[in-house]
Amino acid sequence: MIERTPSPTPASLHFSQATKNKAATFNGRCIIIINPFTYGCGDKYLAVKLSRIIHLQNIKVTIIKINTFMLDDESNKAVDIAEFYNDIISENDATLASIAQTNNKVAFVVAPADLLRFTQAELLINLIQTIYNYDKTTPIFINEMGISMDAPDEIIQYTLGFEEDEIGYLPLSKEAITQIEQTHHAHTSNLIDSFQLSFNPDHLYFVGYLSSFIDPRINALFVDIFIDNTQTEYAPDNNVSHYLMSYTDFTMDIITELDKKFIEVMLQYKLNLYHYNENKLTLINSYNTDKQYNPVVNIYCGGMIPQDVFFSFIRVATDGIMTGDHSLSEYISIKKSFPHYQQQPFKAAMVESILYMAKQIGGKPLTEYLATKILGFNGENAPMEFNILKNDLLDKINETDVKQKFEQALVAKNAEPLLIKIFSDI
Repeated sequence: MIERTPSPTPASLHFSQATKNKAATFNGRCIIIINPFTYGCGDKYLAVKLSRIIHLQNIKVTIIKINTFMLDDESNKAVDIAEFYNDIISENDATLASIAQTNNKVAFVVAPADLLRFTQAELLINLIQTIYNYDKTTPIFINEMGISMDAPDEIIQYTLGFEEDEIGYLPLSKEAITQIEQTHHAHTSNLIDSFQLSFNPDHLYFVGYLSSFIDPRINALFVDIFIDNTQTEYAPDNNVSHYLMSYTDFTMDIITELDKKFIEVMLQYKLNLYHYNENKLTLINSYNTDKQYNPVVNIYCGGMIPQDVFFSFIRVATDGIMTGDHSLSEYISIKKSFPHYQQQPFKAAMVESILYMAKQIGGKPLTEYLATKILGFNGENAPMEFNILKNDLLDKINETDVKQKFEQALVAKNAEPLLIKIFSDI
């Protein structure tokens, strides 16, 4: 597992005292986003989301990507960071030179900042400022949910997340939500039709976006619990449920372990496991076909699907399971509720803040209810103890409006207004 909070290194280069004392606003109208990334696409997606907000303020923006594997690869300790940065600068020379010609007062945003050591970030920024003669300005560091950069107190950093001192989640734009409202039925129907099935509004639909970096055996357990919980909460007798499970870097090992899991456990419904690939649906196995269980569960597992189709499926879904920052934020934006969540070890603090919010609003019953929706690993990278949803707990929740109050508080924790203010002051 990649450590998402690098330990600090001795400072070899520092911003000038004048830079540190400068106000948090800038006189320039250009922002350079330093965008460190690891595996997956979430780190890059954060920069794209921030650039959209910056563009709305009529500010020019450019993104410089940094592959952090080149900085922290244990097998390559001799890497010359300055030389590596010079290569990055050379690759972006035309853009950086153009910025210098039009405005030499340039602001820097580092996001997600927690993927770099502070000294690594300031070295790159100082090199760019020196080479292109940009005026010294105080950079802004934006961290992903629940993780902060280890840095001097005087730097300006904001952390996404749900703690009181964190700035919230990044929602989808209003335009994107409007587009989803207009097209979700067509997108969903087309996907179901491509499976040679028909969309039935009387059926229940659920959606999942899970990481393939987790052991397929553990992933199979997550899916099993997700199905059990949602069947308990939402599925009436004699109903049919459809689960679209989309994985990053999908492999057939996931299907193999799901098949083993469904053979092993005592299912309370008929279940059909399918693999989808390029709109082709293949039945892997059927379970409980000889028993008189009325509910029917169909699971469709495969790789990532087009984003607009995925958003549309969230829109029609009764519930979902997400992982990481962005799918969670997008789900909250579309559904105005909290899904099941696949917790990775470096997201333990973020999840704890959500459970704390639940406790403040709804006490023990709401906290226990939300805990049934968290599946994954604790901060020590060990599987969590899973809490299966029981009817008596569900009854307690449904007797009050605490769930609705929690969802309202969650949706209100929207980071965009603050970010608009930060960027508009530049």
